[in-house]
Amino acid sequence: MAGGSPNRKRLGRWRPKPHRSPRNRRCASPFQLLLRAVLIGLAARGLWTAFHSPRLRVRRVEVVGADRLSPARVRQLAGLPLGRNIFCINLYRARVRVEREPLVASADVSRALPDVVRIVMRERRAVFVISQGGQFDEVDGEGVLFRHVPKPTPKVPLLELIRVGPIYLGQRVPADIMKPALACLNLTAAKRLLLGKIKVDGPHQLWLNMKVPSRSHLSGKTLLVRLGRSEDLALKLADACKVLAGRPQVVEDARYLDVSCAGRPVYMAQASPGSAPGSARGNSFGPVHPRHP
Repeated sequence: MAGGSPNRKRLGRWRPKPHRSPRNRRCASPFQLLLRAVLIGLAARGLWTAFHSPRLRVRRVEVVGADRLSPARVRQLAGLPLGRNIFCINLYRARVRVEREPLVASADVSRALPDVVRIVMRERRAVFVISQGGQFDEVDGEGVLFRHVPKPTPKVPLLELIRVGPIYLGQRVPADIMKPALACLNLTAAKRLLLGKIKVDGPHQLWLNMKVPSRSHLSGKTLLVRLGRSEDLALKLADACKVLAGRPQVVEDARYLDVSCAGRPVYMAQASPGSAPGSARGNSFGPVHPRHP
């Protein structure tokens, strides 16, 4: 490495030397000092005006998106006092207070200068009505129970829970119950079937109440369908649709249709008058096209 030192000395001769000004750059001129003082004064004046101006006091709380909840109730939940400076309002705390209401899915609180605070909220929409212990609660697509109702809501499927632990307002329905129920709802909607009720028992066996297709002379009647476990729901519902489309009279002949084994639909026949309890027998359909036993 010693042989390289002459080259370093030779390159050092051509290295440009920095030009130094005789003027001291750290010393500000009187004009700069005056300009800085003026800017600081203007900033202080602006801050004082922002926090003490009577024009920036909250005069109105605007609520957007409230349907079931009244705007007065939303204002009460937010707890925003009128007359306070708009920049002294804690928007985060107001949003958290509004979202504590189970009926509120999300909320956004913002300032609308000079004197308005705007609350934009989204309410939960009922996907099912949960029935447990004689009590009815609406539940949204996320599985959150958000409102007690005295009776089932019209045009909203009923989800009946049997031998399932209690679920309270504001809590979520367990995923192993909610996911199959939503899958049944989506599949029946895709096949244009009206789903009236889903029943879930303790071992999470699924039962449906489905209406016969409208083109049948038995339209409007319902059939109890046993799906069993939540596996192969699409295949099981396809079997039920084939039976209802091909042999809608099964509604009168069967107590329920059993499609718990995909590809092998069977039905439990109605007990004949005068027969002993439990004497009704099951009948099977063909693997592809339903037929009379």
